[in-house]
Amino acid sequence: MLNWKLPVFPAHFQVKHLLSDFKVKDCRSRIFTPKRLFQSLIQLIGGGNHEGYSIALMKCFSGKQSIDTPHKSSFCRARQRVSYLFFSSILDSLLKRADPLRKLFLGLHVYAIDGKMLRLPRSQEILSQGYSGRAVSDYRDTYYPRAFLTHAYDVLSGVTRDLQFGPRLHEHADALVLMQKFESNSLTLYDRLFFNRKLVRAHYTHHNYFLFRCRENACKGIQDFFRSRDSARTIQYAGFPIHLVKVQGPRSEDGVSVFATNLPKELVRAKLIRKIYRLRWEVETSFLELTGITQAEQWHSKTINGVLQELMCRFWLINYTKIQMLELQSRRKSRKSRADKSKNHSKPKHENPLQDSYKKPNFKLLYCWVVHHFNQLLRRTLGIWSHFERQAKMSTERRVHWKRRYPREIKLPASKYKYNNTQWYWDS
Repeated sequence: MLNWKLPVFPAHFQVKHLLSDFKVKDCRSRIFTPKRLFQSLIQLIGGGNHEGYSIALMKCFSGKQSIDTPHKSSFCRARQRVSYLFFSSILDSLLKRADPLRKLFLGLHVYAIDGKMLRLPRSQEILSQGYSGRAVSDYRDTYYPRAFLTHAYDVLSGVTRDLQFGPRLHEHADALVLMQKFESNSLTLYDRLFFNRKLVRAHYTHHNYFLFRCRENACKGIQDFFRSRDSARTIQYAGFPIHLVKVQGPRSEDGVSVFATNLPKELVRAKLIRKIYRLRWEVETSFLELTGITQAEQWHSKTINGVLQELMCRFWLINYTKIQMLELQSRRKSRKSRADKSKNHSKPKHENPLQDSYKKPNFKLLYCWVVHHFNQLLRRTLGIWSHFERQAKMSTERRVHWKRRYPREIKLPASKYKYNNTQWYWDS
C-alpha cells in the first residue's frame, strides 16, 4: 500500500506551530483542524489560474453533509494563526519516512545545490522583512520584490533534501548550511560559482564528497593546471588534497573544463566525471517543475508566513509524487527479481543512472492526478492507487539526456547596475 506516506495529523495545533500572537485555544476550530487546513491549502495551490480560495474550499469540503463550506475569510484567518513551520514539519516527516526508497550510485547519495530567484507580491509586510527588487538603475528597483531559494536536490531520486529561503542571494553560505546535513556517503555537485575554501574545508570536516566545476581563475593551482598539458593532477587547497581532471566538452570547439573533487582516485576519470556531472542538470529541471508545473510565483498571500506556507506545500506535493514514482519502481523491480528467481535466472541488472537513455513516467500528469484525487487519498479510498499505477505505466517513456549541441546564447546582457541584494562569495 502507498497510503502509508500520507501525513498523520494531530487533533489540534501544537504551540510551536502557532505564531506568537495566538494561543492554542484560538485555533481549536471544528472547521479548520490541522488536517483540513493542510487539505485546503493543497487544493488552493493546486488550482488553476482562474481558481482561488472559494473553489479550493468547495473542493475540500464537498461531500461533507454536516459541515457547510466555510467563507474564504475564515480560511485566511486560520492561515494567519498558523506558522509555516507546521507545513515544514510535514515535509520533513515525508522525507524521513521515504528515505529507504532513495537511490544510490556506488553506495553514494548524489546531491546538487543551486539557487533560484522568485518574484514575490509587493506588500508593506514583505518589504519590512527586508525583501526588495533588483536594481534597474542607480535610483530605482524593480516593483516586485525578489526572494532567493537555494535547495539541495537528490538528482537520482528527484526529491528535495533541504532548502534555504531568504531576501539575499548568498548561495555559497546557503550551501554551507545545507551540506552539513548530508550523509557521510554522499556526493554533492556544484556549478562554477561555488568553488571556495570554506566549502572544501566543510566537506572534509563532515567526511563527504564534492565535485566542482572550476573557473579558470579559481586559484593559482587551477590556473597552472589549465595551462599545462596534464590531464589529471592533485594539488593542495585550503590545507587538503583535491584531485583535478580535464574533461573535453561534447563538441571540439567547446574547449576543456576542469573539475575538482575529493572522490577516491580510482574514480577520477574524465569519462566518468563527465557523466556524473551531467546529473547536475536535474536541479535545473526541478526549478522548471517548481515555477512551471506548480506555478510557484502565483502566490495567494501577501505575507512571508503565507508565502512560505505555500512554498512548503508545493515542495510536499512534488516530493510526494516523486516518492510514489519511486515506490512503483521498487515494487516492479521486486516483482521482476522474484520472477527471475523462479526461472533460475541470474541476478537482475539494475539500471545505471549514468547511461544516456532512461525510462521515466510523465511527472506533470502524475502531479495533476495527485492534486485532483487528493481528497480520496486522504480518505484512503480502496483501489485509488491502482489508477495512479495505470497512469504511470501508460505515460512511461524512454528518454535521452540532453546534450549541449550549440554554443550558449546570451539573450540579455548583464546589468550594469550593482545588485543591491546580492553578496558574491569573493566579497564575503
